[in-house]
Amino acid sequence: MNTGEIKSESNKQVQQDNSSRECGMMVTAGVQGVGKTYQNMYIIKNYVQDKLSTRVPGRKCLIFDTNGEYTEEQFGKNGIPNFKVKRIAIKDIEAWGRSPIVECRRIDAKNLSIKEKKAFIEYILRVYRSGCLILEDINSYILSVTHMEDIVGGLVNLRHR
Repeated sequence: MNTGEIKSESNKQVQQDNSSRECGMMVTAGVQGVGKTYQNMYIIKNYVQDKLSTRVPGRKCLIFDTNGEYTEEQFGKNGIPNFKVKRIAIKDIEAWGRSPIVECRRIDAKNLSIKEKKAFIEYILRVYRSGCLILEDINSYILSVTHMEDIVGGLVNLRHR
């Protein structure tokens, strides 16, 4: 059995069975200005936090931030003050993903070319495990059927790892 430990409100260790957790995928879609990023920020905050009442430990979250919107300052403007979002280099993702640290990290992909974004996403899909992956504004780098097939195929396989 795969178990995790979190601290209860009385600061005692609580065992959590993680083997029954179901992987899932979610798409947030809508026109510009409808609040996709705003809603995702609340989902991320909730995902990273321990849920003491249900004994579900928080998990790490990695954001591929193509618009520079997922900053600590922007979380604060959206009503989530003091939510730490550290930048991470692509080369550090694999080691961070294996670490026990539960936190939110972002890749600043604002200035990358479409080719670089595609290559980085393929790399992330190969090495990142056991956490939430946010691919922000995916339509800005899946422009051709070839790119779409590669990335969507990687996402489908990611769910089963």
